[in-house]
Amino acid sequence: MAAERERTAAERDAFEAFERRVGSLSPQRPDRSSGPGALARSLSGNADRSPSVLDRVRGAYRETVLALDHYEEEYDESVIENLTAEFGAEVGRAVAGSGVFTAELKTALSAGAREAASRRATFVAVLDEERGRLDDAGRELREVGEAMADLGVGTDRTTGREESFTSLRETRESLHALVTRCEEVVENRQEVLRAPRAGGHWRRGDDTSLNEYLYIDLEVTYPILADASEAAATIREEQRRIERALTHTV
Repeated sequence: MAAERERTAAERDAFEAFERRVGSLSPQRPDRSSGPGALARSLSGNADRSPSVLDRVRGAYRETVLALDHYEEEYDESVIENLTAEFGAEVGRAVAGSGVFTAELKTALSAGAREAASRRATFVAVLDEERGRLDDAGRELREVGEAMADLGVGTDRTTGREESFTSLRETRESLHALVTRCEEVVENRQEVLRAPRAGGHWRRGDDTSLNEYLYIDLEVTYPILADASEAAATIREEQRRIERALTHTV
């Protein structure tokens, strides 16, 4: 997750840098009046052409966004392919063509860069929240695990051991408290999973959940739920042993 956050933050910074580069360029005035079709008309060439400006746009994108270390491995796209994916087909065609760098195109590029940076800033925040929740849940489950170890849960330390009625009752209470903590971890995590997550469909536009995206290399898609549920199941097994022992000591 740390590597994902680092890449995402780097992309955010790169799009912000690209926006600044675009902002420093002066648009050319087309020979037709501006209007709703002005962006598309920048492809027609029926204006004071300035391909060098579009070259500078393409160069700026190459030197900011595509210059990131992970981009070739992650996306493996040309300037125009990646720009089209981020800004849309019309903007991609305009930048790829030999038309003019109009005010409308400049506005579209600036807005698209801000939106791309904003999406990544949102996802960085989502990753930070997820990291915090993982740390909290991990800390809670570690404490539960330590308490389980102290009680000998999940080991053979209790097998065949003579235990007083009072000791069994105290252990039963301790186990109840531990399983409750596990259940609270599960409940809290389920509430998070049910809530809308801004970064859940980041960039890909498919139905991949945040957990599926982040934990694709793990054996489980929901590691917190899996760890808490496994601990609870082990504790409940010990609870059943304690109940049987209490019955026999009455």
